[in-house]
Amino acid sequence: FSLNFAGANKNASVKALGLNEGKVNYLTGNDPAKWYTNVPTYQEIVYQSLWPGIDLYFKGEAGNLKYELVVKPGARTETIKLAYQGIEGLELEAEGGLLIKTAAGTLKEAKPYLYQEIAGEKVTVEGSFALAGEEKTAYGFAVAAYDSRYPLVIDPLVYSTYLGGSGDDRGSGIAVDGSGCAYVTGYTNSANFPTITGAVYETHNVGADAFVTKLNPGPVTTEPDIIVIPLPVPFGDVLVGSIAGQVVIVWNVGVADLNVGQITNPAAPFSIIADFVSNQTLKPGEGDILAVGFAPPVAGPYNSSFDLPSDDPDENPVKVNLSGNGIAPDITVTPLPVSFGDVLVGSTADQTVTVKNDGDANLNVGQITNPAVPFSIIADNVSNQTLAPGQEATLTVRFAPGAAGPFNSSFDLPSDDPDENPVKVNLSGNGVIAPDFTGNFTMQKSYAGGRAVMAKVLIQNIGNTASGSFKIAFYLSDDTNFAPGADQFLWSRNVLGIGAGKSTTIGFLYKFRNSVSGKYLLCVIDSTNRVVEFNENNNTAAGQIP
Repeated sequence: FSLNFAGANKNASVKALGLNEGKVNYLTGNDPAKWYTNVPTYQEIVYQSLWPGIDLYFKGEAGNLKYELVVKPGARTETIKLAYQGIEGLELEAEGGLLIKTAAGTLKEAKPYLYQEIAGEKVTVEGSFALAGEEKTAYGFAVAAYDSRYPLVIDPLVYSTYLGGSGDDRGSGIAVDGSGCAYVTGYTNSANFPTITGAVYETHNVGADAFVTKLNPGPVTTEPDIIVIPLPVPFGDVLVGSIAGQVVIVWNVGVADLNVGQITNPAAPFSIIADFVSNQTLKPGEGDILAVGFAPPVAGPYNSSFDLPSDDPDENPVKVNLSGNGIAPDITVTPLPVSFGDVLVGSTADQTVTVKNDGDANLNVGQITNPAVPFSIIADNVSNQTLAPGQEATLTVRFAPGAAGPFNSSFDLPSDDPDENPVKVNLSGNGVIAPDFTGNFTMQKSYAGGRAVMAKVLIQNIGNTASGSFKIAFYLSDDTNFAPGADQFLWSRNVLGIGAGKSTTIGFLYKFRNSVSGKYLLCVIDSTNRVVEFNENNNTAAGQIP
């Protein structure tokens, strides 16, 4: 629940008053950037003109935070309205106190004390809490008539008590020390005025006795009281393989020495890495620290606890619960391995390799090594990059065989993945020679009278790769050299593909009008250049006509 200032000035000036000598440090969490150190402390702060003509002061007194309102001359007390949120309701006590009902229990504010200082004297003003609104979650103050020429102080009581006997008792002075204890002086005629053992006079003398009485604001106790901060101790996300530390502060806020025993050790991966608390005695108001470490070996949530024993009468031991989550990058490389298959000698083939971070922490990639030739990395968007969870990057690998046969190599892909560093990327490919056609003529007959020629041509694929279909063409030539446009075209036909190392025979019969004895038949293989050959200069066969 919270307390708000209804209808207040949202731009009220806030000032700190009374600089203290001490400094404080707030070391919360495991991120030093979020720690606050050497923070100054003050005795009180004031919200100036929170309502028109009304200032609100907060101050520490006897270990508690209290407030008081100062109503300046001419200001209206009816404008003061304080509203609780998240409570079940407010109720007024018959004695004038304010009960704040919450789900966790009922809190109480004592009846307010209202006064003015006029001519050096404190003049009491009658006043009380007053509920405001139908919801019964807000309140203000009902104030009797007072001298509006002077400031009015509305000061909720810290504590009150009765002091005196059955006779005539008079108080002449009062003071309060830094711990909230009140010192009252005066005189008494009461025979039963309260005294303690060891007083100068424990019983009443004749006439009036002077007295000095010390009043404690709370119950008298001689017990220690342990406070452990923070509770529980959350580490949040911590990178696998690293260690995070949290400082735990142990305070004695009681009024007697606190004797701390031996702290137990939490289960791994938590550990106590510095202990200035075990087997120590902390005097009232003293504190000391211990440091707890969290070093997750693998990703995932972790929980543990340790006991902090002491002679605190109602908190022994204090169980300190620990929690943390190990996070790590997780590299995924696809494809693995990288296979190029058959690639023609003299040509190139490229493959894209994708690197992805499938973990829940940033992945830092190092410099990728180069594979051996005929492999190479021609584009690298991965080396020395940081990939956020779910992010990916690529590189391109090339295979350029210069000879026939199988090839293998690899390269390393380094990163800070805790269990896959480096990733070895294996490469494989096979260099193959393209189809290569050759041909040879066998002249069977020449019929000079009929001017007919019969021949056969043997076509072979001497490469180590099969070919697709192609076309052959026959020409009549004066020599063995093919001269396009000059040699006489005779006939052509399609041939189905020839496997690597295979051959086929084509028969040829052609009747000429005139005698062609001594001339040459030419067979141009793959005459339309359908097939890419390893050697394009050996695909013409020539046979002389008898």
